[in-house]
Order: sequence, then C-alpha cells, then structure tokens
Amino acid sequence: MFQSLGNLDYFINEHQSPMAPLVRCALAHAQFGTIHPFTDGNGRIGRLLIALMLFQTKNLEQPLLYISLYLLQNQREYYDRLTKVRANGDWWGWVKFFLLGIELTAKDATGVSERLVTLQSEINKLMEGQRSGHLLLPLLYEYPIIDARGVRRHLDVSMDTAIAWLQKFEHLGILREITGQKRGRVYRFDRYINTLDDEWSERKAATEKSRKDSAADAART
Repeated sequence: MFQSLGNLDYFINEHQSPMAPLVRCALAHAQFGTIHPFTDGNGRIGRLLIALMLFQTKNLEQPLLYISLYLLQNQREYYDRLTKVRANGDWWGWVKFFLLGIELTAKDATGVSERLVTLQSEINKLMEGQRSGHLLLPLLYEYPIIDARGVRRHLDVSMDTAIAWLQKFEHLGILREITGQKRGRVYRFDRYINTLDDEWSERKAATEKSRKDSAADAART
C-alpha cells in the first residue's frame, strides 16, 4: 500500500507531462479510491483531493469545486465506472463520467453565484431606510437557520435586541419562523437556502441533453 501511495504522490505532483489537469484529477481520484488507504473517510478525502489538486496547479483560485452532489446523485454509475476501471481498465468511460461531473458542478456554481448576487442586491434594497438590524444580515449568510440565542452569541447583543431584529426580518419577508412556537423560535433564510439548492436537477438534465444532441449531430456528420 505504501508503495502505491508513493506512486500516487509522484503522479499528483509530477507536472512536467502535458496531461490536462482535470484528466490528472480523474485518474488520481480513481487510483486513491482503489488504494483505499484508510478504514474510513476514503471517499471524502478522494473528493477533496480533486479541489486541492486544481488549487495546487492554480486552475482554481480557491479549493471550492466539489463534485460530491453529482457523485451522490449518480452513485450507482459512479461505482460502476470505478469497478470497470479496476476490472477492465476502462479509464475512458471513467474520465468521461468524471468530466461531465466537473462540467455540471462548474456550471451550477456559476449559476448559483449569479443568483446570490441578485439576491443580495434585492435584500439590500429591502434594508434601505431601516434603522437597525444591519449587523444581522451578514450573519444570515453564515447561519441561514438561526434563533435569538445564536444572534446574541455571534453579534454580542442583548436577547431583546436579537428577538427584535429577527421579528423585523420576518416582517420584511427575509426570514421565516419555522417552529410555530411562542418560545424557542427558529428562523430560516428561505431565499438563500433555496438559491443554493434549486435547479441542480434541471441543469443536469439540460446539460446532458445538450451533450447527447451534440454527440448525435457529430455522428450524423
């Protein structure tokens, strides 16, 4: 195992070959999973390895490209592709599957970023003219589900102030109270959370359809 890890380490850090960085990531991820050096956490570390490799080679400014959702939503094919690599040497099938995941993830991240900028602008407009509560808004992007105790702890304000701010944000339509209780109320930043969750499936289907259409057009020419 140690020899295999040493070989993988050399492959990851050997940058003289003309291999495309994403292809190198695909091969390294599959090989790390095959070596399976730990009793637990191999999948998480293998996925993290992708972002760290792209960051190391300066293809990412920050190690923030995570394809975990794609692999989870396509878990059966993910395992099948890796099994075919180990059993039949089908690296091409694995690399194509991996690159599709990178494409979908990158497009989704771009779309989410654009929607978050729009959301932030709209929320800032709602806050125009408000005398208080401005300190709460940045906190909600870190803790989109929060209660008054959390506001008090993070912003060092009184409990009365925390409750008043949360109620004001609920009145403005920024937050939604989710417990229905009079005590221990919890608030959810719906629009922010939904922006992070929405459209993945639609984007995945649209991208795969586009790729199939392109492949069909290429086959006819």
